[in-house]
Amino acid sequence: MAKTPLGIKSEKQKIARELRCTVKEVDDALGDIDRGYPLYGAEFTTGLLLESEYQALMDELPDMAEDEDFVTSHFAKEWKTLAETLGANSKSAQIVEVIDKVVSVNRLKEILVMTGFQRLGGEIVSPDINGSSDWLPCLELYGEGIFLSFNEEIMDAWESNPVVRARADQIALRFSNTGLKFDVEVTISPRFILLHSLAHMVIRQLESMAGYPAASLKERIYSSQGGECPMAGILIYVAVPDVVGSLGGLAELADPQRFLRLMTSVFEHAEWCSIDPVCAEHEGQGPFLLNRAACHACSLIPEPSCSFKNVLLDRVFIKGDPSYEMFSFLDFQR
Repeated sequence: MAKTPLGIKSEKQKIARELRCTVKEVDDALGDIDRGYPLYGAEFTTGLLLESEYQALMDELPDMAEDEDFVTSHFAKEWKTLAETLGANSKSAQIVEVIDKVVSVNRLKEILVMTGFQRLGGEIVSPDINGSSDWLPCLELYGEGIFLSFNEEIMDAWESNPVVRARADQIALRFSNTGLKFDVEVTISPRFILLHSLAHMVIRQLESMAGYPAASLKERIYSSQGGECPMAGILIYVAVPDVVGSLGGLAELADPQRFLRLMTSVFEHAEWCSIDPVCAEHEGQGPFLLNRAACHACSLIPEPSCSFKNVLLDRVFIKGDPSYEMFSFLDFQR
């Protein structure tokens, strides 16, 4: 509901008191925001926003207060130190080698904006039904998460394998013929399918190891090749409306020892499915046949947790397939 001039004046005075400034400074700040501050005239795509998020997660930020909207703890040094205590050819040692960074996201904020709704693929209806409002409803969510990034050299070498690329190209061709669109921009590539499949396996493993219902967890996939900022990372997080956020149980799993146990189980469970060999050998399943080795028994998660409608998944990119001379992701870097 629109405020009266008196109500607006009262709100500005309240803001000025809270920020210890004058009402004129509040007016000046609002004018700057209307003109596009701090990015005057800039246009951002979701891809550029993902790059900014990825860089924020990769960089260790000093002097962060616990009550800030974004707080991280980095374990890269402790993570790499684990390699000294592991057998040279063990699965655990391979995992430490391919994963470059492990970050505990102790606090994050997510803003969900409702741009409209639709039923059964029909016309999108604006939130206020008649489309006359100049604003959109939104919701602030607070939470925590785990972020991991992969060694770019290993990832680049693995996805350059012709067998790997050919398998990804088959899925990309099917996707291009569907007309499907997601809220997040996506380029179908071997690294994207690998990262997306791993994210689902991590969510399923967190459900069994940490007690988090899969429906309460969300994924964020950072995938791009070349350019100034190649990305190969996964953020798994939980976010709730309460400003206090969640209880810290998810972020604590970024502790290197605990995280290694988690990822070892993830890679082990990616190797089998209760419906194998049918699932592993499937040529196409799910909507528009956009999944290969991925079904409800091994890879699918609740729809709200997935940013890509539970498609573009394939365990073979993780575990490999000897019949097609396709190495597993862990074995490829040997």
